[in-house]
Amino acid sequence: MLTNEIYIFLIILILFLALLFSLFIYLLLRKAKEIANRRGIETYKEKSKEAMFEYLYKGVESEALIPKNQLHYIAMEELLRGFADVLDGGDSDQRINAFATKYFSNQYKRDLFHRRWSIRMNTLYMIEDFHMSALLPDVVHFYETTDVTKSEEAQIIKLCAKFEQDNLIDYLKQLNHHQSEITLRIVYSNMSKQSIDEVTKRYNELPLLLQLTFIDIIGILNLVEYGRFLTELLSHSEQEIRIRSLKAIAQIGYLIDVEQLEPHFKSNIWVERMMAAKVGGMVRKDKCLEYLVDLMEDRNFSVRSQAAESILHYPKGMQTLKKIKEESKDSFARDMATDWLERGVEFDVR
Repeated sequence: MLTNEIYIFLIILILFLALLFSLFIYLLLRKAKEIANRRGIETYKEKSKEAMFEYLYKGVESEALIPKNQLHYIAMEELLRGFADVLDGGDSDQRINAFATKYFSNQYKRDLFHRRWSIRMNTLYMIEDFHMSALLPDVVHFYETTDVTKSEEAQIIKLCAKFEQDNLIDYLKQLNHHQSEITLRIVYSNMSKQSIDEVTKRYNELPLLLQLTFIDIIGILNLVEYGRFLTELLSHSEQEIRIRSLKAIAQIGYLIDVEQLEPHFKSNIWVERMMAAKVGGMVRKDKCLEYLVDLMEDRNFSVRSQAAESILHYPKGMQTLKKIKEESKDSFARDMATDWLERGVEFDVR
């Protein structure tokens, strides 16, 4: 009985070792094939690099650029992407698009619906890198008919912005996933002026996060022409919209009336008072200076500091801070004035 058990155990052990050995050989052969393929891809890229350069810079077409098998397609895709990363605008972009459209379009249309997430994402990135706006209808079809992931949706709405999809705002209003502020800012930064104008017209239709990030991008991109739009938002009931609008106004240097700033100087929200003080540094009106002097006695340190900094932007800013230092009954105001008087040499006070 014991002998039979040992015999069965040995048989199982031998089979197990044979399976492991077979798996090892399979992995070894697979690795060898991958190395050989990679070597072939790199060799073809090196062979075709000069021809690709001539094509992209001078429009010279060559037989060497026509891929003849799957490895050639991979090599051409990698080579083209490498050039796309360093080239910017002009005829080169058009030639990149023409080459990619001719040789990769059919494959990308299939890969958009590939079962592997990594292939789908890589395809979306390639469509962007190669400026393949002709594939936007396929991207939109994929978005509308598939349960996309958060990352896919972020890249898709970015493409829709870049390629000026007509109903982009409707997509933004009904996102399937909660996208980050950074993602939404990237989407806005890829919009044309016409699209941004459309956002301003339909601003109230957008969810709060999209409203806030749109305000941010106006400041980040220094879109001065939307200063009036920002001032209209200063009376909004949502405090975060008021605060970010003030910040954007300060970023683009858009001048507004003291009367428009007055409610924000008196806000019960310290961040709003601080941003009003920042904008007040650009206004340079006597009435505005009076508000800034009052804010030197604010209970919040950041508000006092910003008020002092803004006062220094006024023609008589140094004298005003000296007066506060010498005459104010508020110890916090005196300390803040002293601090900023020491920093005053950093400012070009006129």
